[in-house]
Amino acid sequence: MRKFFLSILCMVITYATYAQTFTAMTYNIRYDNESDAPFYWAARKSAAAIMLKKEKPDLLGLQEALIHQVQFFDSILYDYGRIGVGRDDGKSEGEFSALYYDRSRFDVLDSATFWLSETPSRPSMGWDAACKRVVSWAKLKDKKNDKILYVFNTHFDHQGKKARMNSAKLLVERIKSIASGYPVIVSGDLNATVEDAPIQYLLNMGNLRNSRDCAVKKKGSDVTYHNYGKIKEGIIDFILISQELTVLENKIIDQPIDGMFLSDHNPVKVKLKYNK
Repeated sequence: MRKFFLSILCMVITYATYAQTFTAMTYNIRYDNESDAPFYWAARKSAAAIMLKKEKPDLLGLQEALIHQVQFFDSILYDYGRIGVGRDDGKSEGEFSALYYDRSRFDVLDSATFWLSETPSRPSMGWDAACKRVVSWAKLKDKKNDKILYVFNTHFDHQGKKARMNSAKLLVERIKSIASGYPVIVSGDLNATVEDAPIQYLLNMGNLRNSRDCAVKKKGSDVTYHNYGKIKEGIIDFILISQELTVLENKIIDQPIDGMFLSDHNPVKVKLKYNK
């Protein structure tokens, strides 16, 4: 009888621990550009599907996804919901910073997209940016423990130095006004390294932490942008977290599948735990 109760206790503890953990991924998929041959989208998408089927993140932030690429992910992530709009028209035109969530784990309580610009409520280009840029966010309720979680997914500009800095400031402002007091995840291609001013601003003024730096366990090489294996740019793709979360593992997925790169960026996946 004692062994039986110990077994039940172990099961309860295991489930309680499981209910407090979840996974999130950021993945710049590279927009569909035929000049990327032999690594253009049509050749890579099956590798992307294999990777996601294996990794099964509870949350997934994409960057650079055009509407037909979004529709492909919709078709393979049929157990997931999606939020986000095309950055060019607020509907379907241009790249998405789409956010997927496992419907068996999370309910969406609120969501929206804003533009990284002086006029964030409408499609617009900000400061010295080369492109329109957006943040798509969601307020989620975790079905396993009723906790509230906010996720912000974005892609900072690749050219505008002023745009990147002001994007960080606007993002911190919005996090404080939208999600104050709740666990927060920021995922995205930020086109800057951790030493650069925009990331430092997010960390210091946004009271966030770099999941790579504070992870209990780290896997993969310290490279996210590689241009299909041609260069090693270090880490510019991030999952940043608030103080209410602990990073059990940060993994940079840096291995091709069947000889095919997943993108010109490596995805980053984290395993997280609520602190209380």
